[in-house]
Amino acid sequence: MIPDQQGEEEMRQLVKRRRMGVSDGALRFVEVSKEEPFRIKSFTLDDESGRWMLEHQVSWRTLCSESRAMPLLAAIDPLSADLLYLNVPVGKGFCVSADIRWKRPVESMALGKNDVRKNKTLADVLVRSDRHPKT
Repeated sequence: MIPDQQGEEEMRQLVKRRRMGVSDGALRFVEVSKEEPFRIKSFTLDDESGRWMLEHQVSWRTLCSESRAMPLLAAIDPLSADLLYLNVPVGKGFCVSADIRWKRPVESMALGKNDVRKNKTLADVLVRSDRHPKT
């Protein structure tokens, strides 16, 4: 380990709060602060200057007022620079897609549900002549 480098556990926590990726044709960096109100900041790498430019900033309470748990960054949407996906470790947890430009949640889904149903195969979906009686 490099002398200034954080410890292994600190690095694991840092990875949960930061993401970098390409979205809408640009390199983006997103970070969630450690302290409440858990500010979410999105930066874009400027092609001309080579500097990170703050593009969006929103408080987690603005997106999800009832949750006091720190959101974990799951993903940056590859097609829309305004969309983020966050996991919230409350109970079994839930996932939120959020539009950080308009500062609003788009969709939310509980994680860890036990009611997983078997996916239908193509054969189950197609009309099968052998299953229908002849008239």
